[in-house]
Amino acid sequence: MKASEIAGLLESRISGNFDAWADTVDDIKGDKENSLSFISDPAYLKYLSKTNASILLVQDTIDTSEIDSNFLKKDRAYIVVKDAYRSFIKLIYKMIPDAINSSSCKITDKMISDTAKISDTAIIYKNVFIDEDVHIGKRTVLYPGVVILKNTIIGDDVVLYPNVSVYQNSKIGNRVIIGASTVIGSDGFGFIKDDDGSMLKVPHIGGVIIEDDVEVGSNTSIDRGTLGNTIIKKGAKIDNLVQIAHNCIVGENNILCGMVGLSGSTELGNNVIMGAGSGTKGHIKIGDNCIVTARTSISKDLKPGSEVKGMYPARPLAEELKVQTLVGRLPELYERLKKLEKGGKNG
Repeated sequence: MKASEIAGLLESRISGNFDAWADTVDDIKGDKENSLSFISDPAYLKYLSKTNASILLVQDTIDTSEIDSNFLKKDRAYIVVKDAYRSFIKLIYKMIPDAINSSSCKITDKMISDTAKISDTAIIYKNVFIDEDVHIGKRTVLYPGVVILKNTIIGDDVVLYPNVSVYQNSKIGNRVIIGASTVIGSDGFGFIKDDDGSMLKVPHIGGVIIEDDVEVGSNTSIDRGTLGNTIIKKGAKIDNLVQIAHNCIVGENNILCGMVGLSGSTELGNNVIMGAGSGTKGHIKIGDNCIVTARTSISKDLKPGSEVKGMYPARPLAEELKVQTLVGRLPELYERLKKLEKGGKNG
């Protein structure tokens, strides 16, 4: 799609090459050539010199002088719009019409596609569905009810227990174990309010990457990225009933206990432990070797080595334990306070 066509659809002004071309979409930090991207916050201007985007949608509140100097080249263009993110979402539907479809539209009675490449040493039980262009590695075991959608790559010595679903464009490394009824690569929970007040679904066209030696429990959901990938790094251990939202990064050798919830774009460093029922708000970073105790809510970045506890807000562990100790002594302290007040009045 040409920049001039996009500008016409959005009824907005264009700067740069009117014939600039984009045939895909990408994050401003991404590396796709000939892509359409957007900037809705000045904080992302720092990526202008590195992005491979050929056309940018720019929020009309942003000073474009830096874009003029660091982005515009003879083959590039930018378009200033009132709401860059919402305009970008709408253009995804036009540029990638099947953005929310998991498979091509057809009817088939085959459980395993002719285009799937499956190792001779893999074990495939009955009632497993394998879609187009799926790769299954050596000695991998797929139990009954497993569903693998198109363009997914699964490595060697992987075990997928009954009713695991792996959506399109997922990559699973070697020696990975995934418990029953877990879902890998489902849509992220993304919606944006349209002009008429209705909720516009944000298409998720990224994927999930699970590296080697990861274990995921049962009934866990790992959402695919909006544009890039959700990444689970090697050696991570994830319990049952865990929710990992779109574009999260879970570091090496992390331990996520049951009912942990990570909001979108949370980044965990290496060797992080998150206790049962703990969770994060989106777009925060938790450093290496942090310990988040059970039912703790994290609302801001944590420095490496932090130990935190507390419903909201989370506090340093020693401080929270002191607070809890004092709460237990409140009846005693209250009685002492009443005596002191009584004595003061008598005096």
